[in-house]
Amino acid sequence: MIDLGCGPGLFLRDLARRDPSMSLYGYDVTPAMIVYAQGLTWPGVTPTLVVHDVTAAPLPHAAGAVDLVSMTSVLHVLDEPLPVLAEIRRVLSPRGLFLLHDWIRQPFQSYLAWRRDGLGETGPEHLGRAFRLFPVHNKYTSEDWQWLLAEAGFAIRHEAALRQSHRMFVATTAAAAG
Repeated sequence: MIDLGCGPGLFLRDLARRDPSMSLYGYDVTPAMIVYAQGLTWPGVTPTLVVHDVTAAPLPHAAGAVDLVSMTSVLHVLDEPLPVLAEIRRVLSPRGLFLLHDWIRQPFQSYLAWRRDGLGETGPEHLGRAFRLFPVHNKYTSEDWQWLLAEAGFAIRHEAALRQSHRMFVATTAAAAG
C-alpha cells in the first residue's frame, strides 16, 4: 500500500495498527513530514518512508505491484495531474484500488464559514489567508475529478462526500472494470 503525499504518516500508522504485517510505503515532498512519520511508534514492520516527488520521478515500484494507493488533499495542488494519475495507474495491480480524497469546489461564503467554524480562523489576517487559498482549494468540481479520473484510465467504483469541502473517490483501472 502506498500513501502518496503521506504527510506525517498518521494514515499509515492507523493501517499498520489494523494489520502490522502490511507492506506500507509513504512518500511526501516535505522532508519534515517524513522525519515526523519516521519518529512515530509503529506496530510490526516500520513502513518505508521517503521524500519523493512523483511529478519529477516515477515511483520506485514495479508495474502492477501495488494493491492500494491513497492520496489525500494533494492532487489539487499539482499543475498537471494526468501524468501523476498515469504513474498511479502504472503501479496498481490489476485488481488494485486508488483512493482519492480531495477538495471540491464550493462557494466562497461556504469556504469562509468552514475556515471560521472548522479551523477557528477569524480576523483580517485569516481572511487574507482564505483569499489566497480559495483558488487552490476550489480548483475542481466533483465532475472535474470524475473527468480527470476517466481521462487517466480509471473507473470510479464509489464516490462519497465525507464533508462539504471534500470528495472521496474509490477507483480501479478501467481495464479492471471491464
